[in-house]
Amino acid sequence: MLSGAVVFLAAGLAAPAPTGYARLMPQSAATPPALPVSNGWAATAAFLLAAAVALGAFGAHGLKNRLDEYRMSIYEKAVFYHFVHALGLMAVALLARAGSLGPVQAGRIGWLLTAGIALFSGSLYVLAITGVRVLGAVTPFGGVSFIAAWVWLGLALLKNSR
Repeated sequence: MLSGAVVFLAAGLAAPAPTGYARLMPQSAATPPALPVSNGWAATAAFLLAAAVALGAFGAHGLKNRLDEYRMSIYEKAVFYHFVHALGLMAVALLARAGSLGPVQAGRIGWLLTAGIALFSGSLYVLAITGVRVLGAVTPFGGVSFIAAWVWLGLALLKNSR
């Protein structure tokens, strides 16, 4: 264990301080030092969650008497999927921080979830407010993005559990 640390430091590289669960695990020569995981996806998820709350409140208070029942149900569906997938993005960020996902895997899943929110929920928000039905053609692309993200997450977790 000591020889691994000496070789590592002799190469002129300083080992970063372990973070998260890694600081609780013993380090050995066979286990490279834990690399810090960016908070980018967690921050993105936090902002998307804040936006979901704000848009939900706007719908409940600002659009309540302006949209008919059908368009209000579309708006509520947009908020629901926005919220659920922003929470999913937070889970992906936490899984990456815990070491269950690699940063590349987390990044790809994060982009798929973010694109899904923009395409699926975004098109439904605009459809509900404007009534322009052609925007409904964009919604399935967001749904496919959501499905791809969850399948990718499941496969990545299975692969990383071996």
